[in-house]
Amino acid sequence: WFEEPARQTGRSEMRPFGKAGPLIVCLDTSGSMQGKRETLSKALVLECLRQAHRQKRPCYLYAFSGQGDLQELELDLSPDGLKRLLAFLRNSFSGATCLEDALVASAAKLRQDAWQNADLLIVTDGELSLPEDAETPLNLARQEHGVRVVGVVLAADAGDAMEQLCDELF
Repeated sequence: WFEEPARQTGRSEMRPFGKAGPLIVCLDTSGSMQGKRETLSKALVLECLRQAHRQKRPCYLYAFSGQGDLQELELDLSPDGLKRLLAFLRNSFSGATCLEDALVASAAKLRQDAWQNADLLIVTDGELSLPEDAETPLNLARQEHGVRVVGVVLAADAGDAMEQLCDELF
């Protein structure tokens, strides 16, 4: 995927530094992510969270795999928060890939007042499928609160599900 050029999605948005809303991250920890993909995805998430902290953006992390495999952590980069984050990132489910639970949990989080202006980042290898109605809660959040869904795919092909789901895809 490093060799593939990034493609412009046609949607650009500028937010003033320090004025962006919270960040919700959905991290794929399925079996297909094991090895270099998992290491790279967790390093990417750690850097995103570090940057969000620098911008004073609250962060929430969901790690997902198969149906029912979902862990969550509200993040802060205090010394104790960093220890919890590093312990959290050591875990993996190594099962199948089902984004649905993470999307449902993210949509519920987006309904909370403090998280309504959040951006949603999905980090995966794209080897997933979505039920037909999985995108509906996110569409409501997009319409009501302007939520952006950004995907980072660690593979040559993003897959139809990520193409359908994300406003921006890298």
